Amino acid sequence: MYRFFLVLIVLIFGVSLQAQSPWTQEQGSGFGQFSLISIPPYNTFFDNMIDGGRVSERRYSEIITQIYAEYGILGKTTLVLDAPFKILSAGELENAPILPTEAGTLAALGNIRLGIRQNILDDGLQLTAQLMAELPTGRYDDATGLRTGFDALTLLPMLSVGGGFGKSYVYGYGGVGFRTNEYSTIWNTGFEAGFNASEQFWAMIFFDVMQSLENGNRIDPPNNLESGFYVNNQSWASLGLKLLYNFNDNIGLSFSTTLSAFAGNQVAESPSLAIGVFTEW
Repeated sequence: MYRFFLVLIVLIFGVSLQAQSPWTQEQGSGFGQFSLISIPPYNTFFDNMIDGGRVSERRYSEIITQIYAEYGILGKTTLVLDAPFKILSAGELENAPILPTEAGTLAALGNIRLGIRQNILDDGLQLTAQLMAELPTGRYDDATGLRTGFDALTLLPMLSVGGGFGKSYVYGYGGVGFRTNEYSTIWNTGFEAGFNASEQFWAMIFFDVMQSLENGNRIDPPNNLESGFYVNNQSWASLGLKLLYNFNDNIGLSFSTTLSAFAGNQVAESPSLAIGVFTEW
């Protein structure tokens, strides 16, 4: 059964799949986006160990502001920055208390990501290699179990290939993420396809898979396991929608949402909405 949901790693690697694109910025040019993501209260989680999923004793919600930027330092080399700030909330008890968690709010940085993207092939199809470093810049509050990011350094090498075809484009990507602090290794793969419906409007769909190899020995705190924020062995396969509207050659609006989940583990079930304003130069 397909269920509306949001993977709370929106997330691990940001609300936009822009970071997995095979296209690089020209030298001196760039792209920047400021996004606001709202995740309404939820208390149900995908869980491989529990048939039908898990229900928590509290409802959780999340608001994220995110800055994403790309800048071309050479003709085929682009630097990438992804900086989220998160406001997480744990509500009052709704079920019989099992763990001594508390209601409360945690506002802090998530995992800041820095990356470099290098074009390898530019001959009709684009082939690009990328290395992303996800920094352990999040915070954890044990009283509420809230965590704004993984307590680890992640290195994610990735390859991306794609191209444009008339008024449409498509690209696919794949890579393996290595985390410190006894977290499991992950692999990330997926694709995005877009269509230029008019001169100013783009519609895109994306499919993204994040899978844990379950080879880590990390033991998350019990309160963190209850909240489900950024625990070990999270995984999902999801389908989403993105819409872009360009006011002119430099400024536009974006909208994105995760539509349905086909699988998941240790991630929340909840609808999501992300709205952003972007600029190109």
